[in-house]
Amino acid sequence: MVKIPLEKSSGVPLDTTDEDTVETGYDFGDSRDELLSFLFDHGLLPSYAFPIDLCSFVIEGKESRLGGFKVVVKERPQQSIDKSLSEYAPGRLIVVDKITYRSGGITANSSLPTDPDRALPLFESKRNLRPYVFCPRCTFVQDLIEDPQNLENCPVCQGPLEKGEMLIPEVFHPERGESLNLNDTEQEYTYATSAQFPVPVSVDDLQEWTNVGENIRVTYARNKRLVMVNKGDSETNEGFSICEKCGAASVFDSHKFQQREHVRPYKVEPKSGVYARERCDGLFRQVFLEHQFQTDLLVLRINLQSPLVRRLDANVSANVLHDALRTIAVNQPTYNRSGANRKI
Repeated sequence: MVKIPLEKSSGVPLDTTDEDTVETGYDFGDSRDELLSFLFDHGLLPSYAFPIDLCSFVIEGKESRLGGFKVVVKERPQQSIDKSLSEYAPGRLIVVDKITYRSGGITANSSLPTDPDRALPLFESKRNLRPYVFCPRCTFVQDLIEDPQNLENCPVCQGPLEKGEMLIPEVFHPERGESLNLNDTEQEYTYATSAQFPVPVSVDDLQEWTNVGENIRVTYARNKRLVMVNKGDSETNEGFSICEKCGAASVFDSHKFQQREHVRPYKVEPKSGVYARERCDGLFRQVFLEHQFQTDLLVLRINLQSPLVRRLDANVSANVLHDALRTIAVNQPTYNRSGANRKI
């Protein structure tokens, strides 16, 4: 408890008794209780700029204190979440201050260094964990919010639909919470998809189509929801294995589901009355990593008719495309050195 003496407007402290002081529960000795530190620790303020939807790659260390240690943030590089889905994805190598780490953990912004299970809020939140129904053959994604039908086949290409769970990450951590040795350079590359437009099945969510010629229709839509998803290995599209408690993560591995005890991707700061096992015993979940955002859309629908050019290595097809490109180039205006407009 700290007592702060009241002051006159001139800034000179009043000669007061205890009744004239303001008592606060603020502990100036703990830097984590300072406002800016508190906001940074909870991911409410980015380190380098102030855009929204940021993800951090948090590198922590330990500082000795009486009877134990305190967990402190050593580095906190940040990326927008659409880039983080690929660049901070589990399995990727990340170099910070000439030290190499492998991404291997995903946790919640709201978790504290004293929490043994920092990923638990992500899996308990309906905002962060959602169902995902998609077609692996085309780009169809079902909008389960507008139309929660239970479909087996894709309404676009009639292929079988696949179902899974999407997790919105907030904070990434190094594997085991440690840096790598110089000889460990193995990494797994995974990438997020381009933005996909979830489509309701029963109702066309886009209205007021305008015909442009015989084979093209166009429409404009405001404030539509798009999703970007990292499905893990591009050959299997099986996502990632992530512990429900500590958030230890890797590209999907069926053997992970048979493991129980494993190393957390962070250290747990000791706290009175809180017992933390040395190793986590959480279950692994198979999930995709995702990001959702609202934007305006300009949508084109084109009727394709046979014959279609599918092989660009054929001489005839290549010649047709080359001639078309030359025609476009010839009709584009350019400028000579004097600034006069002329054609090529």
